[in-house]
Amino acid sequence: MKLSLGENIRLLRRKKEITQEQLADALAVSFQAVSRWENGTTYPDIELLPAISEFFSVTVDELLGISEEEKERQAQELCEEFFQIQNKAECENLDEWYEKLANIIRKLRIDYAGCDAVWEFWLNSNECILQNKKVMPEVRRFAEARLAKVPGSIDVIEKMVAIEDDEYIETFLKRYATPCDIGRNELLRERYMFRHEYDKAAPLMNQKLFEVINDAVTRRPMYMNLKGKTLDEGKTLEHCFAENTTRLGILHAFAEETPTIKHPITCGKGIDY
Repeated sequence: MKLSLGENIRLLRRKKEITQEQLADALAVSFQAVSRWENGTTYPDIELLPAISEFFSVTVDELLGISEEEKERQAQELCEEFFQIQNKAECENLDEWYEKLANIIRKLRIDYAGCDAVWEFWLNSNECILQNKKVMPEVRRFAEARLAKVPGSIDVIEKMVAIEDDEYIETFLKRYATPCDIGRNELLRERYMFRHEYDKAAPLMNQKLFEVINDAVTRRPMYMNLKGKTLDEGKTLEHCFAENTTRLGILHAFAEETPTIKHPITCGKGIDY
């Protein structure tokens, strides 16, 4: 790794068309230090790696010459270590056990937040463990790092909304909820159901029911013309029938009435029913 690091620094410096002295000035080190790095005699202090990476606009992994495949492998190993520790709580001092889990999440955040392997970690980690006061701060930082690397990760957003502390939930929702598939009300509804806070979930459930009923009442039905086409291109006869039947079913359920073959819409109550 030392030789690869020195070689990469030399290549990046030459690509940037600067001298060893100019690089040394930018990093506040001697040009002899830069020369020794490039020759493989020594290598930079670990504290300098972020500064060097930032200067060349590359990641630390790219600077070290770590491939994406190797990075994914390392991330997978960390995830497996997390699950091994997660599954043997009875064998450990609980404070130390939680600390070990928090340290792994910290490593995942710092070095592997963008890796595909962490998706499995996030999906299969125990929510009760993540909510622990020793672990939750690292979970919160990990979620932010993951969402910065992979914006709109619904799996991360949904799980965080479910487990986040009450004092932080509003900040999280303002930052990550969207008007569409991860809207504020949808996320809060899932949160309250997950936490068995049914009294808080009830108004949102009622609102959703109203939206469904309103949609069924106000949307125009789908019609087929004589040529077998709908007003919305691409919809088949079966699709029209299924969608209109669903709408009618919602309305009948709301009215607590059963349609008949002869009166599928009015249930025999008259046209104004």
